[in-house]
Amino acid sequence: MPAKLPVLMYPEVRDIMKKLRSFFPICEACEMQEPVARTESLLEAVLVGARQYPVLLKALEDAKELLDFDDAVDLYVVSSPGANAGSFRLPGEPAGQIKLNGALVGLMGLLDPANENLALVVLLHELTHLLFDQSRYKTAMRVYATFLDDGTKARAARSQQAMGAFQKYLVAMELTADAVMFRALTKKLGPEEAQKTARTFFARMASGFDHVDGDAYYAQLQECDLKVVESLLAAAETHPPLGVRLQLLHGEDKSLLHETMHAWRSATKPEGGTPAAPGPAAPGPAAPGPAAPGPAAPGPAPPGPEPPGPAPQRAARVDLSA
Repeated sequence: MPAKLPVLMYPEVRDIMKKLRSFFPICEACEMQEPVARTESLLEAVLVGARQYPVLLKALEDAKELLDFDDAVDLYVVSSPGANAGSFRLPGEPAGQIKLNGALVGLMGLLDPANENLALVVLLHELTHLLFDQSRYKTAMRVYATFLDDGTKARAARSQQAMGAFQKYLVAMELTADAVMFRALTKKLGPEEAQKTARTFFARMASGFDHVDGDAYYAQLQECDLKVVESLLAAAETHPPLGVRLQLLHGEDKSLLHETMHAWRSATKPEGGTPAAPGPAAPGPAAPGPAAPGPAAPGPAPPGPEPPGPAPQRAARVDLSA
């Protein structure tokens, strides 16, 4: 299968992200509060720490260092038969959460220090979701779609159109996480070892077994029909097919991944780039007369904290240069 695939980050993805930011305040009112979310996780899963799965704690610390990610993150292992992982950060909460399903931990052998590189693959991917506050966009999309669909045909059509754009956003979100993960992994391991690690990880995900040849799995991808691959990628609802993701990481032409990363960074910036510092208030009615000289009136207030948003400052730490 040729490495070059069509660019996925269509303009409507950037447009939908701009609309979603206006729904962030509503999401914050609707979302579960942080103490409740953390308590539920503590009740249902095992919190990774110095006494519990320290191998995973070390891998998390290494992954955060690679991304220069200094925000707090709680890592959990939860009992689940699916080899999967997830991450989210609720509005205003001090720590993001990453949950590794027990099936994934077992499949990848993540409790063995020898498999830390495989742990880095999944942790770097999930940390990227937190880095770009992508869970906030997913929540906003659900609110947005509900807001548009009031039961009438016209509004239902608009809701369906919005969900179609959001589908492209979800796929682009996963490719962005893959791209940042692979760039950080390559920085730590070098190109050859990073490719070997990615092949092993995706081959295990595809087979469900740890005894599988990653190189052989990658070789079989070369027999795929590009037109069929394109149609599958276009129809993907969240995660593109595993083989497509691995192929994109290995291809000499990584234009899709680079395009996606740069487009994402552009889309998460406020209009006009860096927000300008607030200026003085608009002039009001003229004063009745000159006042006696006194202390100088206070000037414009200094810029306060940036309002809640996609936190482009954190995203800027990752080197997205081609």
